[in-house]
Amino acid sequence: MPFKVTVSRSLHYVRYDAAGPTSLKSFIELATFVAADTACYEDAKVLVDLRRVDGQLTPHEQALLGEVAALKLPYVFKLASLVPAAAVTHTSERAAVDKGLTLRVFDSESEAVAWLLEVDVG
Repeated sequence: MPFKVTVSRSLHYVRYDAAGPTSLKSFIELATFVAADTACYEDAKVLVDLRRVDGQLTPHEQALLGEVAALKLPYVFKLASLVPAAAVTHTSERAAVDKGLTLRVFDSESEAVAWLLEVDVG
């Protein structure tokens, strides 16, 4: 995988920190890795920190990535994606949500973690 990925697990969620040059292939490989890892550990809440990824996908690639995430992670209860403020477009978020994945994109780590830790009623 072209991204360097660090994994850390807490009691409430798993965190993946990715770093490296951006490419659609790298993001799909990251999604595949996260899917295999979360399935193995039965993780329900996931934080993917992409703030150390250099560059940005095109809007079309972002939408495709949202669809790939929804396809690979249907069992994840919440997925928070953390990106630099300038990279927030919500394109991948809309595509993933349209396919049934509860994904939110954040530029604030504290907001992303707070969302993951919210008590969900319903």
